[in-house]
Parts: sequence; C-alpha cells; structure tokens
Amino acid sequence: SIMRGTDGEQATSLIVAGSAFLITIGRGARSSAMPLQWLRRNWKIVAVLAIGVYFAAGAFTSRKADRLGTIESACTVRRTICADQDAAVIGWMDERSKFGISFFILTVTQGFYGLELGLEKDFKSTWGFGHSPVLLSIYTNLTGDDTPYERAYTTRNNFQGWSDRNYWSSMLLWVANDVGFLGTIAVIGLLGFIWGRSWRDAVYGMNDSAAILFCLIMVMLFYLPANNQVFATLDGYTSFYGWLFVWQLNKIKAASARKA
Repeated sequence: SIMRGTDGEQATSLIVAGSAFLITIGRGARSSAMPLQWLRRNWKIVAVLAIGVYFAAGAFTSRKADRLGTIESACTVRRTICADQDAAVIGWMDERSKFGISFFILTVTQGFYGLELGLEKDFKSTWGFGHSPVLLSIYTNLTGDDTPYERAYTTRNNFQGWSDRNYWSSMLLWVANDVGFLGTIAVIGLLGFIWGRSWRDAVYGMNDSAAILFCLIMVMLFYLPANNQVFATLDGYTSFYGWLFVWQLNKIKAASARKA
C-alpha cells in the first residue's frame, strides 16, 4: 500500500498502523501500573505515526493541486460544489493549508450527498450482492444478469448525475442496497458489537487474530462516510471473513483448553 502511494492506500496504511498502536497501548496499559510511563517509553511509535500523517497530508494536497491546477479554490463534482476557504475556522491559515483541509473535507463528506439521494428512493433488494461492488461484478459476470446491479440505490443515483464509479455514497447506502435503511441500522449495530468484542479479545485475551479483525473494522468505520471499503475488493472481503473465522476458531480452542 505504501509503495503504491495513492491516497486510499496511504490512508489505509495509517488507519491500520494507528489501530495496531491502540491495541499496543491497551495491552501495555493493562499490564502496567502506570500507563503514562509506558507511553513515554514508546514515544517513537507516536512520532512515526505523526510523521506518516504529515507526509500523507502533503502528498494528498500536492496531488489534488496538480489535478485542479490551482490551490485558490477547492471544488468537487465537476467543480459545482466548492468550499468556502475564507471561513473563520480556516481563514487564518496559509493558502496551501486551507486548500488541503478544504479538499479533504469535501472528499470525506461527499458520500453523505449520495446517501441523501438514496434516501429519496424506494427499496429494491439486491439479493445479498449489493453491499459489495465486487460481488455485484462477480454475479453479473457469472450469470449475465445485471438485475441486482440495476436495482441498487448506488446505481439508480447515476440517473441524478451521482456516478457510483466516480463519487462516493457512504457505506450505509451500500449496505442498504441489500437490507434497506432499517436493516442497515441492525447491520451497523452487529458490526459495532463485533468491533467491541474483537477489541476486548485483542487486549485482554492477547488474541492476535482478534487484533487483525479489529484493524479491518477500523478501516471500515473510517471509510463509512465514503464507501464499503473492505468489501469493495475480493481480497478485503476474504480477509474479513477469513480472520473472523480464525478468531472464532481460536476462541473455541482457548475455551477447550481452559476446560481441559
């Protein structure tokens, strides 16, 4: 991911590194009588993460400035939605900083507009394939039937100029393709439950498979305003369910060992 150098890969690398660091802090705080002393001993990790964020932000700003050819305005969606770079919150910053922060906010929040467009439409089930673009693609390629794709909220947004290939619509809308918006509440609740249990088992159970699953869910949650990031690719899909299975298998083995 780091070698590819694109915004998505850099962001994912930072999220995973930060998530792993949180688990390290949790384990260290649990085993130490004085967590602050433990943190002082590991300040180098914090410094590396901070440097990574700094260079990722610089690369993000440079790429967006090169694409637009200017840092005087931060606009998206065919330059029809623009940030107010003179707003009081950022108006005191230099031009490059204002541009970078404005474009970052535009990037990570545009998915809520796609979500709003979806909320205006009737639900049409995508038969369990709609939460993942890769599953939709596999189904269509194997069957020649593009009905689930055509029924998806994200696809129907295309008719309002919000392309599912160019713009984000949030993870919530991708999940709603399959289960509707009320069902999405239940799915996100279940995801939160797994997230909490994986944290507990990673920190208190010292279970590294739970730690990996925790990092994957952190990626999903950070990308929630944009898309269903982990399930957008086949490797992400198989990684999530593969580590979920390994985690549960390890829990069963640990329980059996305790009984023995």
